[in-house]
Amino acid sequence: MTEHHSKLDSPAIFCLDIFLISVACSLIGCDKPRPTAETTPNHDEAWWSYPEEIESIVPGDDPLYLVVDKGHQLPADYVPADLVTITPDIIETNKEIQVVSILLEPLRKLNAKAQADGINLSVISGYRSYQYQVKTYQHWITYNKGDRDAADRVSARPGHSEHQLGTVVDFSTDEINHTIGDAFHRTKACAWLLENAPSFGFSLSYPKGKEHETRYSHEGWHWRFLGFRAVAL
Repeated sequence: MTEHHSKLDSPAIFCLDIFLISVACSLIGCDKPRPTAETTPNHDEAWWSYPEEIESIVPGDDPLYLVVDKGHQLPADYVPADLVTITPDIIETNKEIQVVSILLEPLRKLNAKAQADGINLSVISGYRSYQYQVKTYQHWITYNKGDRDAADRVSARPGHSEHQLGTVVDFSTDEINHTIGDAFHRTKACAWLLENAPSFGFSLSYPKGKEHETRYSHEGWHWRFLGFRAVAL
């Protein structure tokens, strides 16, 4: 989501930024990280299933390019460095929400562009700890009356959530009273994000029609920051 009126230092810098975005997309994917040979879904299987072999991730210092999905699990004690709270001057939130600090400026610019376009955005979820995801996943099992398959369609098991990286935000809007769910897909905010969010370095993790690749239902609100050199205004 480059700002609509961004001024580039030079054509060379612009090309480098585009190259970095494309490299990041190849690693993270605007459609989600590519499954490895071990995690490539068999289309004869249920698309929401977990593979038999789960790879344990050994995180480094940079969470931006870590693949976290149903085949790759973060340790229970992993907490990203440099977590900060999103403040109201950056974007509206419905509670105290943390992300890694590198997200703040791109998020600020994204929201400024949305406001200029008459779009209301809010963030209703960011970093989630492993323990928080335990409760979230259990909520969906309870909600679905013990149906684990139904829960696996919409919620990550602990350690498998991109939210634990601190590089993901769930957006909402006043169009749906800052809630979440399929109603978001029918909002102007959702359409605006699809058109503009990638220009600010954000990638939609679970696109529509990609369920066999991502192993999750479509979530138009779940955007992961890729991390590329910011373009000066």
